[in-house]
Amino acid sequence: MRSVLIFFFAFSLTYNYSYSQTDPLLEFIEQNKDASPGKVINVSSLQLITTPEKYHDKVIRVIGYLNLEFEGTALYAYKSDYDNHNYKNSIWINLPMKGRHALSIQCSKKYVSIIGTFNAEQNGHFGMFSGTIMNLRRIDLIEDKK
Repeated sequence: MRSVLIFFFAFSLTYNYSYSQTDPLLEFIEQNKDASPGKVINVSSLQLITTPEKYHDKVIRVIGYLNLEFEGTALYAYKSDYDNHNYKNSIWINLPMKGRHALSIQCSKKYVSIIGTFNAEQNGHFGMFSGTIMNLRRIDLIEDKK
């Protein structure tokens, strides 16, 4: 009888744990679904980098290579910019701390589409980046076509 109780206790812990885990990307999207994006401007990361003043305080959608790490959370124009530490070809991402680790596991070092408000006057950690995307509304993974 004791072994049966131990089995059911262990099973219930495993069952509850596995079904209490959520997809961090879906959770992020769900938390931000009510944030009114206003008029979203589709823009390339290179446009943001070369003419940041045109997009200051605008809600933008941009695609790039995302790196999520301590003091290095940024969207790079290309993976090669990340590989070569070309910070000026990247935009700082102001990501809330809640869920950052889980999002990092799923989204870091991948191409993504991001919707958020661009700030040309804030340049991230030590001013190394070419602007900041804040008030994130959405992050979507870009499918790898390999």
